[in-house]
Amino acid sequence: MRVMILSALYPPIIHGGAEKAAWQLAEALVAEGDDISVITMHPGNEESTEVLNGVRVYRIPMDNVYWPFGLDAKEPAGKRLQWHLRDMWNSKTAARVARILDIEKPEVVNSHLIIGFSPAVWREVKKRGIRLVHTMHDYYMMCSRADMFGKGVTCETRCLQCKAFTATRKFASGSVDSLISVSKYVLDAHKSRNYFPGVPGSVIYNVSTLPENELPSTADPDADILVFGFLGKLDHFKGVRTVLEATRLLTRDNWRLRIGGTGLEASVRALKEEFTDSRIEWLGFTNSDNYFRSIHVSIIPSLWADPFPYVVIESHLHGKAIIHSNSGGIPEGASLGKKTAMFPAGDAVALAALMNSALADRAAWLQGGFRDRAALDMFSVKTIVRKYHEVYEAAQADPA
Repeated sequence: MRVMILSALYPPIIHGGAEKAAWQLAEALVAEGDDISVITMHPGNEESTEVLNGVRVYRIPMDNVYWPFGLDAKEPAGKRLQWHLRDMWNSKTAARVARILDIEKPEVVNSHLIIGFSPAVWREVKKRGIRLVHTMHDYYMMCSRADMFGKGVTCETRCLQCKAFTATRKFASGSVDSLISVSKYVLDAHKSRNYFPGVPGSVIYNVSTLPENELPSTADPDADILVFGFLGKLDHFKGVRTVLEATRLLTRDNWRLRIGGTGLEASVRALKEEFTDSRIEWLGFTNSDNYFRSIHVSIIPSLWADPFPYVVIESHLHGKAIIHSNSGGIPEGASLGKKTAMFPAGDAVALAALMNSALADRAAWLQGGFRDRAALDMFSVKTIVRKYHEVYEAAQADPA
């Protein structure tokens, strides 16, 4: 099958999980014999084409006032406004995509991360009678920041700014033939707001390169210590402060906390200066396999409605119990594990209570991992590619 994937980012440019998922899906489809092309963006002004691991990759400029990924500081408000206005309907980028569509002539276009493309590219797909499948990894369709998170809390309602900036996205969502979401939470969040009206939707987890079997769950230090771990961006919305505050409420001494990840230098330095307990170890950027081998219990405390963080599945794979917030798709993924517990996002007291319970019953909290083989198989490359093929073929069989 000839499939074209649209993703604003693609290796070697990676800033998050969505582009990683699109990349791994593209190469998994190639391995199954599909003919795969990708249109992606870069911060330069030229167009280029290359072949990476059997995938034809077209790189085009973003055609907007600045490159929004990996910024050290916010652009001025006026410039941000200009960027969002252009991203409502970017005809110039759509014209670039149209030319490539005419070269590739795909049977199916699967859009993923369309920030920068704007929904204008969908019109070009539909004008050519090509079946259109969209995979949602975040809240870009209904939030100008794509996270539905503001002023330190998850947005229960959408502000006027988001409604205005995403109006074209909502209007265009009805043109999609099939919809895929990385979690039921994200799918329901959009459907409940009347996005993708009449479009069949399904949940397919991100393709991954996970091993076929669970990994050894060894951890240190000695048998009397329980090691908690946090892995992720050291930013407020990921809930790292909630974990740190909870350590001050622990009633036993037999704990350690290992924190893996990076963030803005000034913010991380401030956290280290505030939380100085010697039992807290700051790992910085770290190899995830080494990290998981060194902890017993994975804490996933996101404040924002995290669609389906990869760290949930990695925790299960490495045989770790999970203590997690009730945010977004996290409970959905955590429910696939043997040993988990949930607390209200941002509630350090509730988190500390669960950590104290784990310290009081250490042996029980060493029994983590996927609940059964069927849960593990849900994330195999074979399973996910098969499900994508089913959606692609259904889209072909059901003309718009």
